[in-house]
Amino acid sequence: MRTKKIQNGNLSYRHGKRHRKKHGYAFLIHPAVFFILIIAAFMLGMAASYIRFEYLSERNEFPAGSAAAQPGFSSEASMEHIPEIAEDIDGGSGAGLGGSGDSIESSEALEEILRYEYKYPPDLINGLKRNPEILDFAAGYLTTPARATGGITKEEAEEEFPLFLQWDERWGYASYGGSNIGISGCGPTCLSMVLYSLTRDKSFTPDALAKKAMEGGYYVSGVGTAWSFMEEVAEENNLFVIQDDMWEEDVMETYLKDGKLLICAMGPGDFTDNGHFIVIKGYSDGKFLVNDPFSTANSSKKWDYETIADQCRHIWAFELIQKNDMYRIYE
Repeated sequence: MRTKKIQNGNLSYRHGKRHRKKHGYAFLIHPAVFFILIIAAFMLGMAASYIRFEYLSERNEFPAGSAAAQPGFSSEASMEHIPEIAEDIDGGSGAGLGGSGDSIESSEALEEILRYEYKYPPDLINGLKRNPEILDFAAGYLTTPARATGGITKEEAEEEFPLFLQWDERWGYASYGGSNIGISGCGPTCLSMVLYSLTRDKSFTPDALAKKAMEGGYYVSGVGTAWSFMEEVAEENNLFVIQDDMWEEDVMETYLKDGKLLICAMGPGDFTDNGHFIVIKGYSDGKFLVNDPFSTANSSKKWDYETIADQCRHIWAFELIQKNDMYRIYE
């Protein structure tokens, strides 16, 4: 009986196998082959991501705050390195600490951050080195919910071209890409400034634009905000956009005096070590007025054309389209 059962079982298996082959619905994959296919798919995905990264690198499509854009700064800092870090940040003078007069070297907030540095993104530590203004933002990183908590203020609404800072606590902790707006959101913050200034629509906050970038696929993982975000989202919201690698000084001056606003994708230099977006809002006494979403200090200075031109990788001009002005042609 046992032999018969085995034979019947074998016969049944062979019969089922012939039946499945005949009807073509049971192609079995060996587990080892399946595992190899999974590994191959993963490697192809990694290769595709690397190729895209290299392509964008060549085009300098790096906004500040992204992993590729932050200032170079070792993540190996420890408590004994506080004096050196303080010197790197502001020479130990306390500059940028809200006028407190305290040296950043003696700052309890900085000491706490460096004590538990492994808990913070390297980009946040890097940004702190470049700009001590973000110390309070960095100090709240571990405890503040990752959401926007406020919109445009009455005071900002009264300004012609208000400065929005990407690390403002109203939206800086809100998620953007693999981090948050405060670290990676210079692109959405710049377009927020342009859209609000030209339309006066208070819904155009940095967090709203960051959400738009994520939903529209404009955020590139490991890189940041794609350049196409500037043109396409602006045009969706009734702005006329022209762009180029760079313009001559007189062209930029004319655009600004005509009421346009400019956004520049900046390369290494005064604004970033790798890439950053800034707004140019005016021209006065032969120099440009800037809204830098990462720095109030940079936004309070006037910048000469040579400095901007040497570091600019791409530039956009934005103007609100009026109802009777849909077919304007720019020479």
